Amino acid sequence: MDPVEEIKRKIDIVEFISEYLPLKKMGRNFAAKCPFHTETKPSFMISPDRQIFRCFGCDVAGDIFAFLEKKEGLSFPEALEVLAKKAGVTLERFEPRKKSEREKLLTITSWATKLFYHLLTKHDLGRRARAYLEKRGIKKDSIADFGLGYAPKSGELLSKFLESKGFQQASIASSGLLVSRASGGYFDRFRDRIIFPIKDVKGQVVGFSGRLIELGGEKFPESEPKYFNSPETLIFQKGFLLYGLDLAKDAIRDKNLAVLVEGEFDVISSHQAQVKNVVGVKGTSLTREQVGLVSRFSENMAICFDTDIAGDAAARRGIELAEQAGMNIKVIQTDGFKDPDEMIKDSAQKWQDSVGKAVPVYDWLIDSALRRFDKTTAEGKKKIGQELLPIFGRISDELVKAHYLQKLAASLSVAEEVLWRALTKTSTKKIVFTDTPVVREKVSGETRDKLNLLCEHFLSLLLQGWEFCDRRDFWPQPAFFPSGPLKKIFENIIISPLAKGPKEKEEFELGQFLKILPEDVIPLVDRLILTDLGDVLEDKSKFQVELEKRAREIKEQGLKKELARLSLEIREAEKAGDKIKFSGLQKEFGRLSEELGHLARS
Repeated sequence: MDPVEEIKRKIDIVEFISEYLPLKKMGRNFAAKCPFHTETKPSFMISPDRQIFRCFGCDVAGDIFAFLEKKEGLSFPEALEVLAKKAGVTLERFEPRKKSEREKLLTITSWATKLFYHLLTKHDLGRRARAYLEKRGIKKDSIADFGLGYAPKSGELLSKFLESKGFQQASIASSGLLVSRASGGYFDRFRDRIIFPIKDVKGQVVGFSGRLIELGGEKFPESEPKYFNSPETLIFQKGFLLYGLDLAKDAIRDKNLAVLVEGEFDVISSHQAQVKNVVGVKGTSLTREQVGLVSRFSENMAICFDTDIAGDAAARRGIELAEQAGMNIKVIQTDGFKDPDEMIKDSAQKWQDSVGKAVPVYDWLIDSALRRFDKTTAEGKKKIGQELLPIFGRISDELVKAHYLQKLAASLSVAEEVLWRALTKTSTKKIVFTDTPVVREKVSGETRDKLNLLCEHFLSLLLQGWEFCDRRDFWPQPAFFPSGPLKKIFENIIISPLAKGPKEKEEFELGQFLKILPEDVIPLVDRLILTDLGDVLEDKSKFQVELEKRAREIKEQGLKKELARLSLEIREAEKAGDKIKFSGLQKEFGRLSEELGHLARS
């Protein structure tokens, strides 16, 4: 038998982790306060059935080996040795695993960060850079917290330093820190610049941003960019990162709000102004991956970009991505100031107040358009509609869309029906946004909107409380589930013993059930099994009430989506003058509305 599997068979994960943490029984699982981040409510869950753990706060997950590696800071071979000894398993051969290319690059960027920081804070070479940061109002504590540094004018100092640590120039170049010469060899990429280490959510330095030092009215060639970043590497992909997230994630959770700004100085100044739930997107082009990162810590975001969001396609695309991911989006206004950094220099209190007064993004877009165009003229109304209708047409929630069309109609003094008709004429091909939905938290390609969350909870109840499942007459139909992994899981539950009578139900066994599932949905099943259901599983009647409630809510959401679809078809049939189709659609709309009303009353 493979030694890893033999160790996992001999050491129970619950017993092992209980040596480190006090555990509490939660239904079929066990819960604890996560040892890897600070929290007040336990979000660290352990499944004895699957012999795995997951923290729903910091997203650390894995088996017994992953826990020991993370808790004790061990490599896999070291953890293997410790657990083999504990389990009484003899390892025939043990060879220390060579560092992967990724680990090597992370070590290189770590050493580079230390050198840059030393040059900035301790060396004469960094005197000018220190003076510049002092002029910008950056405090020593912030320099330390963000690990700021200085890259000297020399084109070889960094490469020679890293070579002294045993790294080859080719490896250093792979980290993005060196540039190849046309004549052969390499030179340092960052020279005479303030250095901002860019870290992943774990706090590992994966790349850098370098800024020119403007002190004493110096002039730089126009070809010399004020900022430039590390190139794309194995460990650095700009669109997958948010500057300062490693320091801001706890504050984002605490405030339940992520403040998004553009630049590094905006982030640092905001931290100094005691608004610490702030991250930098390094431009206005917010990506799907960055939205996914934010949504791990909060469903609320407030954006404060230097450019005019209403007129910037990249910024509007980011807003759409966030809205599709189920985020609640607001806009922070810095009236009279170029950016947050400039506002904070004038008054930290003004920045704090601006964050607190952030307005919903679609309200802001309407107000912005009304300020720039004359709503009393036909031409002005046309321009407002051309700007806003394509944006509103992409709102995924039909009720939210209807609300803002109603508000816009009132603002323009036109009939709401006029805007609905105009909306149907708007060609989505002219819109720069993509049709691909974003994920709030990506699990096997699934998009987690409200319906997804309800379906997840329903399946978690079934998989963890299957002993209580005596009835299935109230279960929703698979058609109500969104296409994808959740639907696959539910369809397999329906044909399993779990969905049959009490006698057959006793034959349900999680391990056997997993064998009939497609391999790509297993990670999602593991997450559903580990979801904290509170005290619902402590009482059969309480479980039954919760299960029926979730089933009803799934049906309600499914009916609402169908009603939204019918509403659009009714408008199109009315516009086309198809009375027969119009009548049929209205009857179907009425039937589903009555069904929805019955569910709401029940």
